[in-house]
Amino acid sequence: MKSIQNLRNEIDQIDAELSALLLRRVSITFEIWNLKAKEQIQFVDVDREQQVLQKIKNQFQSLRASSADQAQALELFTALLVRNRELLAKRIELEKN
Repeated sequence: MKSIQNLRNEIDQIDAELSALLLRRVSITFEIWNLKAKEQIQFVDVDREQQVLQKIKNQFQSLRASSADQAQALELFTALLVRNRELLAKRIELEKN
């Protein structure tokens, strides 16, 4: 059986990996939003967000995660998309001024 500290160490490692991936994702999303602004394309693409969430859901299922774990992880990912959209909109607005 693993100790609490061992499990926390695993979480710390995952957090480090997630941090790098989140920064990369934010940077790429910002590039997309800049291109959309130049091309006068609507920033929010609900269909694309639904595709992303479906892909994530499929990945969770392929990992054979429990239903509860899948639901919780999908809720976190949905919150990430929503919050990322909000923060990018603020960032775009700040850069206009």
